[in-house]
Amino acid sequence: MEEKNNLPDDDVHDISSSSELDSSEFQSCASSENGLRQFDALREDGQEIGRSAAPAPDDDDDDDEDATTLLEQVLFFGCGVGSSLCYIATLSSLVYFKILDGPDSFVDLNLAIYLPLLPISLAQARWDQYYDQQFKSRRTFVVRGMVGFGLSLLGTLQMIQQHNSSNMTLPALIGNALLQGIGGAILYGTLNQMACFVGRGAQTTNRLKATVSAVVQALALVALAVTLATGFVGPANSADQTSPLFLLRIVVTEGILFAMFLCVLR
Repeated sequence: MEEKNNLPDDDVHDISSSSELDSSEFQSCASSENGLRQFDALREDGQEIGRSAAPAPDDDDDDDEDATTLLEQVLFFGCGVGSSLCYIATLSSLVYFKILDGPDSFVDLNLAIYLPLLPISLAQARWDQYYDQQFKSRRTFVVRGMVGFGLSLLGTLQMIQQHNSSNMTLPALIGNALLQGIGGAILYGTLNQMACFVGRGAQTTNRLKATVSAVVQALALVALAVTLATGFVGPANSADQTSPLFLLRIVVTEGILFAMFLCVLR
């Protein structure tokens, strides 16, 4: 019996070492679990500290951003008015032009003003990005704005010149209205692109685009105010005398709005 219980020294050493390894592995596993628990606790404490130590939002910064956004909205509103003011002034004079050129002038002027919008929008969607990459967006915006405002002013000034020289024919009137329509279409697409660049986020961008789109409702009030200020109402004879003054004030207002456009690009 004693011989059966006696094991070689090597086997006893192996058994003792294996038991020591098992105990050490158990202790390491226990210590690892405790370490993980401590690490998780420290991580949660750190997150709480980070949240408590995070700086509170500065109300002044929010006020400054709101004020800047309001300024941008005012400038974009003025630019939107400038993109449509000249041809809206022409459309608001349809009764006067109907008396001079007949009832067909109503349809002809509307077609001349609104037809350019579709092809110009397609052209801008096709080529604007290419030219923006070639010449930088700020430069292309300035060029488009100058072309758009220039065409609008040119059509309006030629109406004044032709009226003063008693050379206001229907084809000439349609040609001037076409210039106004092309200029307005260029400016409308340009302002919508500028809203994406100026806006600091989706909300601001959508707000600026909505400001540009809402100008159509306000333009009737602008044209009405200029009409009342110049007395461009009443019979054809009195209207014939006040029409140049009406268009001249439209030109001056358009120049002020062009200055607002340049302020947006500063």
